[in-house]
Amino acid sequence: MTIKRIDNFNFPVGEKQLSQDAYYKALSEAISGFYPFGENGIWHGGIHLDERVLKKIDNDGKLRCMAHGEVVAYRVDNIYHKIVYQDNVELKTPYKEQQKVAYFSTGFALVRHLLQMPKVANATNTPPSITLYSLYMHQLDWYGYQQKGQESGSQVNYPCYWQAQAGKVDEKKADTIAGSVICEKGKDTKIMGLLLKGSKVRLGEQKANMPGWYKIVSITAGTVVTPNGFQNELGNITGYVWHNDIGTTAADRPTGKTAEANKDYEICKEDNKKVGKPEVEVKGIAVYGTANDSQKLTYLPQTATFELDGQENGYAKIRKIGNCTVPAVLVAENGGDEAPHKGYVKLSSLIVTQLKPEKLDKVVVLKTPVPINKGDFIGYIGHNVSQSERFDEPKEAPLSNMKRALDKQLPPMAHIELLTCDDLPAFITKTRALAGKLPESEKSIILVEKEAQLVQAAKPAGWLSSGVAIHFTDTTESYYIKIKPVYTVNLPSRFFHTSTEQPLFDTGVGKVVNGINGKIQAKSPSAQPYTLTASEKMYVRRIYPELTEADIPDKVELISGGKGQDTTLPSVYSEPANDDDFFTIRFMIENKPYWIAASKVLHLNGEDGQLNSSVSYWHDFPLSLDDTLSPQEKKRNTVCYPRTVSLISLENDGLIAIEDENTKWAQVTALDEQTLPIHGWVNIKDNAQAHIKRRSPWHWPGFETIEEKASIGELSDKIGKNKVAKLDLADYTPAMRALHQILTGTLIYSTQRKKDLPPPTFTDRDLKEGLRRSWTAELIGHLLVKYESEWYADEALSKWNEIDELFEEEKQQQKAIIEAGLDELGITEPYLRDFALEVVDEAHKHVKSNWQLEKAQRIKPSLWWK
Repeated sequence: MTIKRIDNFNFPVGEKQLSQDAYYKALSEAISGFYPFGENGIWHGGIHLDERVLKKIDNDGKLRCMAHGEVVAYRVDNIYHKIVYQDNVELKTPYKEQQKVAYFSTGFALVRHLLQMPKVANATNTPPSITLYSLYMHQLDWYGYQQKGQESGSQVNYPCYWQAQAGKVDEKKADTIAGSVICEKGKDTKIMGLLLKGSKVRLGEQKANMPGWYKIVSITAGTVVTPNGFQNELGNITGYVWHNDIGTTAADRPTGKTAEANKDYEICKEDNKKVGKPEVEVKGIAVYGTANDSQKLTYLPQTATFELDGQENGYAKIRKIGNCTVPAVLVAENGGDEAPHKGYVKLSSLIVTQLKPEKLDKVVVLKTPVPINKGDFIGYIGHNVSQSERFDEPKEAPLSNMKRALDKQLPPMAHIELLTCDDLPAFITKTRALAGKLPESEKSIILVEKEAQLVQAAKPAGWLSSGVAIHFTDTTESYYIKIKPVYTVNLPSRFFHTSTEQPLFDTGVGKVVNGINGKIQAKSPSAQPYTLTASEKMYVRRIYPELTEADIPDKVELISGGKGQDTTLPSVYSEPANDDDFFTIRFMIENKPYWIAASKVLHLNGEDGQLNSSVSYWHDFPLSLDDTLSPQEKKRNTVCYPRTVSLISLENDGLIAIEDENTKWAQVTALDEQTLPIHGWVNIKDNAQAHIKRRSPWHWPGFETIEEKASIGELSDKIGKNKVAKLDLADYTPAMRALHQILTGTLIYSTQRKKDLPPPTFTDRDLKEGLRRSWTAELIGHLLVKYESEWYADEALSKWNEIDELFEEEKQQQKAIIEAGLDELGITEPYLRDFALEVVDEAHKHVKSNWQLEKAQRIKPSLWWK
């Protein structure tokens, strides 16, 4: 089966997809589990989604597949594993029968993906591709699924790659039933029913003048299907069957004028799919003898339900059939009512109502990988309680059926990883070489190079007052939008004059609107023209000083006066004073364009209406490539650290400004020479602005590939020394060196804020800071490191045993620090110094003991890579 190609990636939690920056900031809240090093200095190839991260994301506890692919392996714990610590920390509870414990899940799902470059125009070769895998580790155990099922009102989701345990017929995918006809009066007459293959019948006389058609007397075994459903007896059905549909040889079929009495004739053909008059098809589900379609046993009605017992080759094995009469062919020989039923049904014909893992506590490698789409449910988030999160628990459960702590007592956590076993650097090289040949539509990334100039919006031309109405002239979703201001003004009645060009209202001038959406006391059915005098224009300008004389047209609309009309005024108009000494006019500014920020009129939802606050405006598009900036302004807006930005993310965040059909701008954040953030705009039209380039993902902008050859022990040792500033930069490993370069670009290392800081220690403080800043978070995310998976180890855990050798060195380092502190304090008494050092010995003894527990009881059971 061909694997479905990746079209895009989704974040693995939350129904609503957020921006890239939002995810990075959420990940910065994690307690532990950063990429590529953990707090303990050990390699960590993924990210942790823990309680703090999930609070920042719209999360429902479900893990979702990140991209199209196929599930190739999984494991489900029956019950979470549990480590019981021999702890030297005093228990918090007064009860003696307590123990320090940590529950953790070894459950996972592994999905295989195909990442393939789009085909280049006129190319004859197959585009380069690579196989990726996504890992979803620490999933809910089987006991947790059972507990969810017992919660009132809960609807439990089951992963599609588990084995079907129960199901019902999918009416949209049901089979059309085929059988042998019972014709009311013989050949070419109304079909009264279809006898299913394998049914046994008794027959009577042959139809006069119709050789081979025998009257059906009864059904001794099997089923007849009518438009009304399935039945095991003839009931009111009368008719004839064709002798060639019976048996497989001539000896099996009736002969002569009358069939043999008391003989069961077996129906052996199914060559008709319609019944009744008018003829209709009847739907049901086919049942087979084996896990293929070579031996069809019978059909069951659409009402049938199934308890299932495993699956193979796309077929589910039947254990029990319900909600219909079970034909004898599906009943085990000599079986009672409780005996299992026989047969297989196609999984594609079922709506699976309950699934169950094929095995518990063991890795299941699927013989046939199960297709899964981006966003599909892949499992519930489980738990991985760390040693530092261990808690007190009674040695005996308070309830006999309570197998572990409740989920609400355990902090949720999942480990997510994306990996490949292929040659990723070679794949990147191939796709980069072809990326320039892809169409413009593929260029969804903006590369902001060093020395790029961020553009700031020009100074506004003025302000529109609150209450002024606006008319949208452009429906484009853009940061800046074009509008036309609409002014509604109350003029004193002393100004009112008449002319031959403007008809008078029926009666008294000056009847006005009783508020927005109120009643117009007097209004003509159509707009009434009114010509403004110079004095009237001057009066309007006193109310709205932002208007020039040229802005105010000579001819305006007269919208109040007289009486007799009863029309509702749209809410776009400003509210005139409720005073009989005023009449109301309205006009739109037509002589110049107006640009405003779309964010200022969100309350209007794109519909014409009134401003609820004053808004700045521009007569020209607010952004332009200006070469007249002062040296200081240029320096202030110069990018000193390159970065990439996703156009899709910018569009989702409303940070694209459209100047015209061919010119777009994007708002980005970058770093200046002091690593401080600067915000501004870049022109994303191709070749419009220096150091701004459009790229496709296949250019891999900003990505760096590294091969890390240091062992786990070496990495842990070097990162430990780096924490106490005892490691030269020259001794860094390749991954440490790359991460050091990224983390020194964070705000915490800004030369304006702190000087002479020690190098980053790769602790959670530094990694959290890196993830909070979009430019450094992106660089961390683009760091592609080749390293052996943490989910693989030999039987002896050789690579993890390297950590054992570091404990003694760490203990001696701590003793040296304590002795130096005692010297500084002038403490020379041997018994005091010995006591302090003995505390270190005792603490390390327990640390080593707990590490051995972690290796044997957490690391080893969690491995899955063979």
